[in-house]
Amino acid sequence: KSVYITEFETDFAPDDSHQSVVKFSPNGLYLATGGQDGKVRIWQIVVPDESTEDSFKKAFKVNEVATLDGHTGCISGISWHSSNTKLLSCAKDGTCFLWSLDKKGKKTQWKKCGKLGLAGELSIQTQQKQSNRGKFIYRACHFHELSSDHFELLTLQTPARGSSYLTKWQYSSDTKSITELTSLVIKDTILCSMATNLRYIACGSSDGQLFLYSYRELLAIKTIAAHYLPSTGIAFLPRSQSSNNVEDNDKDGEYHDELTILSGSADYSIYLISGISPSKTETCAFSESRIYPGHGTRLIRKDGTTHILLNSKCKSLFLQRKKPAKIVWTLGWRRMNKKLRVEEVTRRRARKTTKIQRAIVGVSVDELKKKRNQKPAVRAAARDAALKEAKDRSKAKKHDKTPVNKAIKNAPKGNLKKGGNRGAI
Repeated sequence: KSVYITEFETDFAPDDSHQSVVKFSPNGLYLATGGQDGKVRIWQIVVPDESTEDSFKKAFKVNEVATLDGHTGCISGISWHSSNTKLLSCAKDGTCFLWSLDKKGKKTQWKKCGKLGLAGELSIQTQQKQSNRGKFIYRACHFHELSSDHFELLTLQTPARGSSYLTKWQYSSDTKSITELTSLVIKDTILCSMATNLRYIACGSSDGQLFLYSYRELLAIKTIAAHYLPSTGIAFLPRSQSSNNVEDNDKDGEYHDELTILSGSADYSIYLISGISPSKTETCAFSESRIYPGHGTRLIRKDGTTHILLNSKCKSLFLQRKKPAKIVWTLGWRRMNKKLRVEEVTRRRARKTTKIQRAIVGVSVDELKKKRNQKPAVRAAARDAALKEAKDRSKAKKHDKTPVNKAIKNAPKGNLKKGGNRGAI
């Protein structure tokens, strides 16, 4: 097939007009653009099937469906919802808006249905004002869909110098409000780009490194040195669709995992990173905190036992034989004082019991089965008959005993000596 290139203007800023974000809708029918003028525009593109370049340019059509006006700075991020009826946008003026497509009869109109907090006004950011310099801006924003009706929002905020903040937000359709769930601080690092999928978050920093986090816990998984200059764009490679060609399936097989990342940088380099395995973490023997690769000290005793400690403070307290349950900042103290939610899962071994019926001396197995299967009424009648028979037998024994002569029994005993009359003639 022939490839034809055409162009059309999407940003109308009077000074330094440029386009910064371009995103196609999931159904491929619409294109959302954002640039220097601070407006998000939604376009409907008609791509013709023409054989020549001139006929292609004549048949190519672009219609501006909507203009979303609300930002005053350059647009830095756009994200589509899978339903094609919601859009999330953020800008360098510190604002982030949620837009929704309202349908009233035959008319459709895009409206603002939610607003996130201004960049730099998070509770954790106010506590770290001294370590951050410059104005906070939104770098990127993404939808994270948990189900068809429920979704979360993920944003990236950075100052001019200092730390970066990954924040998860929850949207309530009833109250149409957006609340902060949790935030992760990446200390002394400026992140420039962000991508997400169902399980992971990938970020590119100003020094060219790539950071990988788990979405659920916001825990660091891997740090990769990739570029020499800031990372300008990053994306997870989608799972490739299987084709009929066996050779193509073999080539695409190594990119079927969820940790294949495509990263671009200002140094004109593009890297495809695959085969990432999450780093193994250790647990501190004193504080029970998580120890990531490259951190902690390993203590080996004379008997060969190994203990991994987080830092010199934990090592000193461990060698002093201090009890972690008496130190406030350890997990042992928190667990003892019920400050930590502990979920214990106990598995019971299922044992299969097989019953074997054995014969008793004098009673066969068949007779035991008959007695076991007897009805309660029959069993009660048999029991009463057996009791009656036992009572009759005891009465007969009493009558069969020989009578005792009462005269002999009651006769007085004489005063006879045991030895008799010794020496009698």
